[in-house]
Amino acid sequence: MLESLLLHARNATLAIPLVLAASSIATAAPPQLLNKTIYITYTASVPVSIPGGGTRVGVRHVKRWIYISSLGRIFSRAARAEARAGETTDKGPGEATFRFQGNSLVGVLSFLSGASQLTITFDPGFQSCTIALVTGREGGQAVKFKAVDGSIKEAAGTMTFSDQSCSIKDGNVFAGQ
Repeated sequence: MLESLLLHARNATLAIPLVLAASSIATAAPPQLLNKTIYITYTASVPVSIPGGGTRVGVRHVKRWIYISSLGRIFSRAARAEARAGETTDKGPGEATFRFQGNSLVGVLSFLSGASQLTITFDPGFQSCTIALVTGREGGQAVKFKAVDGSIKEAAGTMTFSDQSCSIKDGNVFAGQ
């Protein structure tokens, strides 16, 4: 028991500097992105387990709008669609998980178990962007997520991403709403 507590304390002691180092990497919004909206789209596909056995491929179409205010605050909207169901969620400053790291904007999209990391990388002039998505799972557990229809799904394979696009527009997409 004591050995286990000491091991956890040692691991926490090692993890704290890593978290602090990672948080110091995050920087303020680049001035070129102030009062701009980043628009991204992608399709996520994942084989999911079907009750009673077997799998099927679940497909989710995602649109995201990320607005960087003139003060550098981040607002986001995500519209997700699966089959015949859809949902839109909004997040304001302090709720959005996006942080600037150099010339990239990185966000974590948490699931019930596991998460995806969305990295938006900008060209040197901040006129164009590309996206990269990667999904990870916790300690060998399957990725579990809530589908748009509210049901709980368990991945039976690797989540893949396609039809990715990214663009930058002047102004606030949310103005006047």
